[in-house]
Amino acid sequence: MVTSGVSDEHSRAEFARCIRALLREPMLDWSVGEVFGLVVRRQRALHAWFSSNVGWELKVEAEKGFARLRKLTTDVAVLRPMMTTGRWQPFPFDRSRYSLLCVVAAVLREFPRGQVSLQEIVKRVAIRTTADDALPGYTATGDQRSAMVDVLKEMTRIGVITLVDNEGDYELQDGADALYDIDEHRLVDIFVSFAPAPQSTVQDSSPAILGEERLTSAQQQSARRMVMRRLLDEPVVYVDSLSAVERRWLDTGTRQLSRLLSDTGFELEVRRDGWCAIDPTTESTDTEFPRLNAIVDQAALMVCMRLNTEEAELPRWIPSGRLLVEIGRLLAERPTWAKTYRKAGGGEHLTSQVSDRLCAFGLARPDRNGLVLQSALGRFRQVIISGREDR
Repeated sequence: MVTSGVSDEHSRAEFARCIRALLREPMLDWSVGEVFGLVVRRQRALHAWFSSNVGWELKVEAEKGFARLRKLTTDVAVLRPMMTTGRWQPFPFDRSRYSLLCVVAAVLREFPRGQVSLQEIVKRVAIRTTADDALPGYTATGDQRSAMVDVLKEMTRIGVITLVDNEGDYELQDGADALYDIDEHRLVDIFVSFAPAPQSTVQDSSPAILGEERLTSAQQQSARRMVMRRLLDEPVVYVDSLSAVERRWLDTGTRQLSRLLSDTGFELEVRRDGWCAIDPTTESTDTEFPRLNAIVDQAALMVCMRLNTEEAELPRWIPSGRLLVEIGRLLAERPTWAKTYRKAGGGEHLTSQVSDRLCAFGLARPDRNGLVLQSALGRFRQVIISGREDR
């Protein structure tokens, strides 16, 4: 017979597992296994938890076979962009792919019968982009076909469309075709609007901040949601990036914050200048640093070692040219490494990717004419890099 204590512990563990699964994949379905069934069974409690503590809406369509966590952000910067799938070296979506994704989604809404061919998508995308001066015209060039393939693969991955049949490789042959089923319910839910910060957190001149008055209930709720949102969605949250209201709430809300994070199975790490929510299970992790055998991450680690010494205090600013110089030195010192970046402009391209990678994980932040190396970079002062070089 299972005791009540063990049962309660098991229930809490299942609840935390559901949260972590939704954080990793906001569009969740049966492909993840039994955890989707747990989300369906616990949907009311999960909906209440996300709504109250983070301000995110959870929509569970059990009969349709998916759940959607509508994660809102207050930062328009895309530090963790959508990544290409099915490629040897995944790379982030660029502006053209995001634009194409939106156009393809609009086109898919035009097929109420729920089925469409690849060539029909291409045809209608070309018509829409030609009619709109704000969009680059789709003429099925090699680069545009590659972008179309990446968009359709991502839509397939999240279940918006399902491949029924295909003939040929569209990336190589503009006459290739495929047939897709459309899930109109998921199609409606793939986009989430940008949410500006609530006024109660951005108006730092309020009497409750300038004086000694306590925060209002509305301010406390807004601050709690904003801090939780960032801790769940960002690798590290620096204190100086928080509003005055949010910092004021943290003065007395640390215990509540730790309790809420314990619902997720996360551990709260508190430093003088930054806070971090750590998932020991890594079940909520959708991307990691460093990635195994990833040239960009190898370069970023080696740059961290060169720029991060005991004598140099953090945070500190470096000019943008300094990063390019260090990347150039790495390429010169290792002639058989990173061969894909050896062509003209390769060093600049690798530098840009390294910069984006460091910023995405809170190790640096962009500043005018350079980068500010953040305190979290200190974690990588002593790093041993081993393994095969780029082939």
